[in-house]
Amino acid sequence: MDAMRPLRWVAVGGAAVVALVVVAAVVAYATIDTQAIARYAADEVSRVTGRRVDARGPVSIAFWPRLAVVAHDVTIANPPGASRPEFARAGVVRGGVATWPLLVSRRVVADGIEIEGLDLLLETLPGGRGNWQFAEVRVPAGAEPGTSATAAVPVTLAGAIRIVDAKLAWRPPEGGDATVIAIPRFEVAPGGGGRFAWQGTLQHEGTRWTLVATTGDPTMALRGRVPVEIDAKLAGGGVTLTAKGRAEQRDTGPAAVLDASVVWDAGSERMARWAPDLASEAGRVSARIDARDGRYAFGAIAGAFAGTKVDGNLEVDTKGGVPRIGGRLHADTVDLVRERPSARAAD
Repeated sequence: MDAMRPLRWVAVGGAAVVALVVVAAVVAYATIDTQAIARYAADEVSRVTGRRVDARGPVSIAFWPRLAVVAHDVTIANPPGASRPEFARAGVVRGGVATWPLLVSRRVVADGIEIEGLDLLLETLPGGRGNWQFAEVRVPAGAEPGTSATAAVPVTLAGAIRIVDAKLAWRPPEGGDATVIAIPRFEVAPGGGGRFAWQGTLQHEGTRWTLVATTGDPTMALRGRVPVEIDAKLAGGGVTLTAKGRAEQRDTGPAAVLDASVVWDAGSERMARWAPDLASEAGRVSARIDARDGRYAFGAIAGAFAGTKVDGNLEVDTKGGVPRIGGRLHADTVDLVRERPSARAAD
């Protein structure tokens, strides 16, 4: 009997710990103001993007399979002049919450976010600015963080962001039908050395695409207008596109310097739609792209397709009413040359 006494004490201690955790969870559920958490999170996103963010539906706490805050009918507003009030809307947003910081210090540490039923519309506004270009938000000098009423609930975001059953639509500036891309699943997760891993699947016009990429911290790019490093591969329908380089958001719009390539298989289903004359044989084209201020420079062009090898450079200026093209392309024994004034595509 004496030999069994330590085991009984272990069992009693274990039961007490379990009971304590259960009671603490119940107390947390009863005392935490979930609406305050939702308001604070919405204020943070609004501060970063410069757009109004609302959780119109109920906000609740779920305990299975992990502690999570669940918000319904979440929207991000569009700027004036857009075709609809919302830039993005989601049916459900779930934020996984780390239990220990919540119980010990009432800090909300979101260890992951899942967005279900996202509906995102990209379009060019009447003034020529894209609705995806968020306003730069500056913090007033001397302002203390957390001065709003909702700042009583500290929130930290960590872990992966997952998007499930989403739809992305692009409305061309000249009008016409929108291009719609279905996104069954997509994930962005922090990795080592400040890098982020992106992976997911996209569906467009019957083709299933797979994206695998790594970048720098995208939130830093949004907050501070700093360049973000990109290394991406998109494959589908017998076509593989790659891009590696740097992109940033400027006051005049997005800018990028990328080493890019397109490679396709013989009989590629997607190439048969894009360029039927090139689909029968395998091919490839690569170039360094320097894009900024409505100008695009394609340097070090190299390609092989349809029995022909191509090299040269192109420069396209779209800032005027009609795009201007300059540069030189060499296809085996044929030189195609076109010059225009001010042919520099990037200053």
